[in-house]
Amino acid sequence: MARALFRPRATRDEDPESTLEALRAIGAPDSAIEAAEARIRASAERATIEVHDDNAATVQLFDALLSQWRFAGMQGIRVGLDYTAIEPTARMLDVELGPMRFQELRLMESVARQEIALQASKQNGRNAASGSSSKGSRRGAHKGRRR
Repeated sequence: MARALFRPRATRDEDPESTLEALRAIGAPDSAIEAAEARIRASAERATIEVHDDNAATVQLFDALLSQWRFAGMQGIRVGLDYTAIEPTARMLDVELGPMRFQELRLMESVARQEIALQASKQNGRNAASGSSSKGSRRGAHKGRRR
């Protein structure tokens, strides 16, 4: 669940039906339209997250805490949940908070941090592959200058 919450998703502006309509409007072959429909169905199935009743309260609490992350550094790296927000949030949701629930939250937080790190490393890999890394971009900028 925590991992799924931090995986990239299509933007909310993307409407599957308008995509299919656009394909039909430009006269795309039936095979292309069918392939698009299959991708849309698969994406919808991946977006569905089933939660066992035993975990529902923890997931509800974790979901409510998604805006309560602590960030560090100039790049705003998520370092963990703001633990001071857990108790008041649980109280407002009428979720019983005890040692087991806290451990469940910490597990979800840990998995979410792993997923965030994975997405960041993938993004950094894409940036390096596309040459958008700024390291070394100013090398030689001061050639010819002497002090």
